[in-house]
Amino acid sequence: MKKDLIINENTRIYKIKHFKPLKNYKLALVSPRNFAFTMGLYRLKDLKMFYPTNANDIRDGFNFLKNRVLEGNAEIKKFSKNIQLLSFINKRSDKPYILILPGGGYHDVAAMIEGFPVANYLYNLGYSVFIGLYSINKEAIFPKPLEDVNQFLTYIDENAERFHVNKGNYILSGFSAGGHLATMFASKSVGYEVYKKNKPKGLLLGYPMVSLVKNTYSPSLKVILGKENVDNGELKVKYSIDGSLTSDFPPTYYFQAEHDSVLSYSQGQYFDELLSKNNVPHVFITISGKEHGNALASGSKAENWLKEGVEFINSLIKN
Repeated sequence: MKKDLIINENTRIYKIKHFKPLKNYKLALVSPRNFAFTMGLYRLKDLKMFYPTNANDIRDGFNFLKNRVLEGNAEIKKFSKNIQLLSFINKRSDKPYILILPGGGYHDVAAMIEGFPVANYLYNLGYSVFIGLYSINKEAIFPKPLEDVNQFLTYIDENAERFHVNKGNYILSGFSAGGHLATMFASKSVGYEVYKKNKPKGLLLGYPMVSLVKNTYSPSLKVILGKENVDNGELKVKYSIDGSLTSDFPPTYYFQAEHDSVLSYSQGQYFDELLSKNNVPHVFITISGKEHGNALASGSKAENWLKEGVEFINSLIKN
């Protein structure tokens, strides 16, 4: 077995999966998980057939994972078969640590496209980053995913000295369904206060699913609430910003495509309206096209959104 693996646009996913140093990370290496064998046959550059991201972002994300593992600055904590926390340890600073919650409609956790590329970007800005693999499918009925996030944060805080982070000083980043989970944990009524955690310093979101009442993604709704509760208006309001967003919601920076192919653009607009109504500091960037899954917004006017987003949040923390 080679001690290193050269990962480029022509690398097939199965080679990454079978690279011995990454054996503990297999769950996060393929998306969707249900087609792990088939997906393994594809080269990174072939993934554009399935996702609107580019091969360079995925390549850089996988190289980030590999390099951090080989140098000893990565760790994985398995709470169960499917609930896992990936940790990437940076040098100590007073910056908040960032917990990334990839999307996947609560049917998957797409770390391959919304976890590793984002972690790579933020790590290079000097942040310690973590990727949470939370409950999906039959295990994802709320509030279970919220309990997972609480478990992730508890573990990080308990190991704060070893991870070179400050306890309770964190930002949540989420995409699509992961954006929904992030906004729910950032909501006082069902999130951080319920679990006796500090409020997040801010949110960094890509095309988040925020409302279960207005034009949501119906397959996710069945998973979140359970098939028997898809028409339960009380639960829909409880587990979405419709009933939880108040004036003490954290500063938020997010983007969405105006013709989003998965979630209605009205979700982003509605979120903007509620944030404005409650005087929550925020930035909403609209990009052209219909991309849903391009976490770095590569090639769009929002391609620097993560850098601008953490600067926005940090400026408010200092004030």
